[in-house]
Amino acid sequence: MARRIAEEGFPLTLWARRRTSTDAFADTAATVAGTPAGLGAASDLVCLCVVAGVEDVLL
Repeated sequence: MARRIAEEGFPLTLWARRRTSTDAFADTAATVAGTPAGLGAASDLVCLCVVAGVEDVLL
């Protein structure tokens, strides 16, 4: 989902618990936030894609 947003040229800020998850976007204009709070501050809309630990990410 994030890849498609980046490829369409929309502004995109990413954050992930593992840096390797965002490394795949180095070839795009996406910005990587340093913290979840930084992601929230940069975003009007937040999409969440997690397998487990949703409460850990949200809280």
